[in-house]
Formats: sequence, C-alpha cells, structure tokens
Amino acid sequence: MIRFNPKSTQNYFVALLRAWIIISLFPGSITLFAQTKHGDEFQSLSNDRERYRSTSSLDSLAAESRWIARLIEGLKKPESDHSEAPLSSIETYLEFEGLTIRSIHLTSLDVFGPSFQNLDGPPMTRLGHYANIVHIDTRERIIENYLLFKIGDKIDPYLIAETERLLRSQRQVEDARIYIFRQDVESENADILVVVKDLWSLSMEGKLKSTSKYYVQLNESNFLGQAQELKTRFTSDTDFESRYRFEGKYLIKNAFGSFSDLELKHTNGPEYRENSFQLERPLITASIRYTGGYHFRSEFAGSPADSSRYLFPFDESSNDLWLGRSWPLTGKRFRSPRKRTQIAVVSRYRKTVFRDRPSTSSDILRTFHNSEASFAELSLIRRYFHKTRHVFEMVKAEDIPSGFRIDLRGGYELGEYFNRSYSGVSFSASRFSMDHGYASIQVGADGFRNGDKWEQATLNWEQLLFTPLQQRGRYRTRQFLRIRTLFGLYRFEEEYLTLKRDGSVHGWSRELPRGEARMDIGLQNVLFTPWNYYEFHFQLFAFGDFSKIGNYDEILSRGSTYSAFGLGIKAKNERLIFPSIKLFLGYYPGPNPANRAYDIGFDSGFITELNDFSASLPGPQEFR
Repeated sequence: MIRFNPKSTQNYFVALLRAWIIISLFPGSITLFAQTKHGDEFQSLSNDRERYRSTSSLDSLAAESRWIARLIEGLKKPESDHSEAPLSSIETYLEFEGLTIRSIHLTSLDVFGPSFQNLDGPPMTRLGHYANIVHIDTRERIIENYLLFKIGDKIDPYLIAETERLLRSQRQVEDARIYIFRQDVESENADILVVVKDLWSLSMEGKLKSTSKYYVQLNESNFLGQAQELKTRFTSDTDFESRYRFEGKYLIKNAFGSFSDLELKHTNGPEYRENSFQLERPLITASIRYTGGYHFRSEFAGSPADSSRYLFPFDESSNDLWLGRSWPLTGKRFRSPRKRTQIAVVSRYRKTVFRDRPSTSSDILRTFHNSEASFAELSLIRRYFHKTRHVFEMVKAEDIPSGFRIDLRGGYELGEYFNRSYSGVSFSASRFSMDHGYASIQVGADGFRNGDKWEQATLNWEQLLFTPLQQRGRYRTRQFLRIRTLFGLYRFEEEYLTLKRDGSVHGWSRELPRGEARMDIGLQNVLFTPWNYYEFHFQLFAFGDFSKIGNYDEILSRGSTYSAFGLGIKAKNERLIFPSIKLFLGYYPGPNPANRAYDIGFDSGFITELNDFSASLPGPQEFR
C-alpha cells in the first residue's frame, strides 16, 4: 500500500520554488534564444531590450509623446454599451501594411476600473482600488516575448493581429489591443502602442456535495507578474479508497520567449499518486516553424475506485516524444494579409510500460499491454480569426477561428504479443461572419490493423452552429446547436463510452449507461443581459439535451434516449480569473442521473472552446 508522504510533497514544492528562483531571477545566466517572425532566425533576448520603450502608465506615455496623447484622448471616449460592432482582427491594420516600425511602446491598464470601452473608468469599490495597488502587472519582458515584430520591421497586418490574439489568449490577460499611429499620410514610418489589461490572477474554487465529498482549489495564474501558474487542490471523496488527494501544478508559459511551455504536476493520496513532466512547443501561430515536446507521466492506483481510466489497480509509466516542422505556402492563392496556409509534418514516439497490472494475455485486458509506437501526421492548415464579443464570454473580446485542416496519419505499434499498423484521416472546417454566425464540421476515421482485422477503430462526426447576435434593446441573444456522433468499432472489452465524461447531458454524473457508440444533440439559447452588479455580468440560458448510447449497430434503431431540459443562470466577473458561477434547474423526462425527475446542478455542460486548427499530436483519437 502506498501511503501519503507529507515529506515528499514538501520536497516537491521546495524543488518548484528553487526552479522558479533560477528561472525568474537569473534568466541572464542561461543562454536561450527566441524565434523571430521569420521562424528561422534567432536572436538573444538580452540584445532586444533596447528595441522597446516601455512605461507603466498611459499618462506617462501621453506626456512623453504627442501622438500617443492624441490617441489616448480618442480612446477615452466611452464606446456604446459593449457594442457588437465588428472588431476585425486584421482589417484594422491593412492601411499600415508596408510601413516601417519606428517605435514600440508597452503599457498596461489597472485590473479594476478602466477598460478598453472606458479608459477613465474608476474602480467601483474601495476594495478594487486597494486591489489595483496590490496587483503585480504582467512584466514587460513577458509581453515582449509574445511580439512577432520588432523595430525596423515592415508592418505585416497578419503578424500584428496574431500578436494581439496571442496576448489575449493568455490565461492571466483579460484583453489586449495594439494601436498603430502614422504622423501624416506621407510618412513611411509608424509607431505601435501595445496595451494589455490583466485579470486578478488569484482565485479559489470548490464544490461541496457532503461533509466527506468535496474539493477546494487555489490558483495563482500570474505569479509575481511572471505569467507562471501555480495550482493546489485538495479532494475528499468517499467513492475513492484513498478518501483524499492532494494535487499541485506548476506551469511556465512561453519560457524565455521561445513559445515553449513547461509543466510539472504531482498528485498524492494513500492509494494514488501521479507525477508528470511536460515540455512542449506547439504551433500556436503560423509564424512558428518548429514544434516538439516531451511528456513523462507516472501513475499508480491501488484500487479500481482510485482509477479514473481503468477498472483495475495498476502502476504505469509513459514517455512521449514528438518533433515537427511547418512550411508556409507562399503563392498568391495561399498567402494574403488576412490568411496563412501551411503544411505541417509531425512525428511521434510513445512508450508505455506497466510495472504492476492485472493478469493479461494476448486477448485479455489488452489496454494493459506494454507497447512502443511511432506515428506521423501530414497536415494542410489554413486559419484566420475574427474578433467579436458575446459568444462564450460576457464582455471581453473573443477570437473566433475560421479555416480548414486536413490530416493524414500513419504509424506502427510494437506490442507485447503482436505488432500492428495504424492509419487515420480527418477533416475539419469552420466559417464565421457577423451576418450569418458560425458553422463548423469535423469528421474523422482511424484504427489499428492487426493482420487481416481492424482493432480500436473510431468514426466521428461533429457539427456546431451558432447564430449571429440578435439585439433587443440592451439585451442580446444567440442560439447554439451541437450534433456529435462517436462510433467505436472493434474496441477492447474494457473500453467504453459514458454520458458523464463528455457533458452530453446536463448534470449527468453516473458511470452508467455505457456503450461503444454515442450520439447526442444539444440545443442552447443564451441571453446576455445588461445586468452589472459590482462588475459581475449575467447570462440566462435554456437548454435541451438528447443522447443515445449503446452498441454501434443498435444505436440508430433501439435503446433509450437520455434527455434533459432546463433553465440556468451564469455569472462572471470579467476582472477575475475565477471561473464562471453556473446554476441550472433540469428536468429529466426519462432515465436521469439522480433517479428523480428534477435536479439542480452547477455545470453548464455545453461546449466552450472552438477548434482553432492548430497542429496536434499524431495518434489514435481519444475514446471516452
């Protein structure tokens, strides 16, 4: 039996603290390089410091430069109540294409009070005033690391828009804007102002079902302004033999401007432990040419109840290594100020070893077999983004992806008892416009070939639609439709789908029913209200869920339909990194999660992320 070891946990956090001190206080002692917008040229970050003129306040900038003073004066005219006027991500910058960047200024707004709709907005409470004093803004070095341009470059509207999107996508950032100013129409030079508004980065969340079944979680998403995330979580659950767990996570985003992320994670309990280390460089923008990473994971579960993935106790370790390269297509059909098209090739090696497991054989409990596998993927990707509001968030700007992606995958697995090949194909596409809304589709098929038979194959189809924003006075509304189908073909006996793991039905928390195929339809109508209570904004939503699960050859003709209807409310303070507070009342006309017709829950159960067409790791599609 593995017992909870407070000393090992203490040593773990001491090591984290030491690593943070080395990285944060002595970056100059480590020779690292950042990739520039061309992808193949590298330069030392320490040599770039003189390229930026930074200051901590807009007022200081206005006193320093007349053009910034005029720009800020214009920005201080409040916009209408978070108007849905198009916020195009690229068109704003097209008139400046080809101009030479003369200077770059970086600044930030207070967390509470000012916004991009009203730069002069004061904090609504005295507490907000004191919070602004205590809050540590994201360091200028961190902001610089995301810039895809430098002084002396010719302005590329795509890179300006991508920089703004990358800044806005950071967890600790509420919003970011880039402004370009040209002194006169004859000038060949331009000045750039980058404005970032942080979120209040410290948050706490939890859930209480009973005195013995709860969790409490503390998050710091911008530790000392370094854009480093610390998370601790304590869980008590009578469903687990271990009764409680402690989890800690440490994440560094875009370390040293290399667009590489480092994550350390540790979970410990009397009958459970998990340790993982991950270093990766994803293709988050078309400006990045090289991708890669390494992920080590070790997991032990001393009883079936402790495992979230298997029905048996086990002790497993895995090593995952991947490398990739992308090439831009430069013809007129593939490259424009608005869009970029690229080809990406990613290769991957994965090794899984079970140090302890139940008894297996060539045809029993095959998910516990030791294995080594190599995969490769060839992708054609085109993507671009539209900036808008009132999709999933209350007020802040959101970047909605459009484009397409085509993937061809192949691989080979060396198994404990036999070897097999792998192949797969997928296609995804989406389109968004202010007048017609959003539509996306994803289809794919993959599987292993063992001799003359298929194994662990999947077929999936997913479609998401939402309408353009409709406005009635100060109220706005959108309608969402999600259709998903996932078929598992020739899956192993211990593999199954549930309604719990995928949010197919609001509030569903039971492991049953199970099956190898699932179909679900989700409808949601969201009303964005003008209500504002101490910077908390509110949504009202109505939903309808319909789902079928069972054997793939029976699901279309037989089996129960699991459905839910209900109303809910969602509250979120856009100044806080704290997650949304969601409450719903659901009615279940058929089988239901609590064996009663009505239920109250805190989970919205609907999709909140869109496919952004970034290159992914090649390998089998997730089946859960």
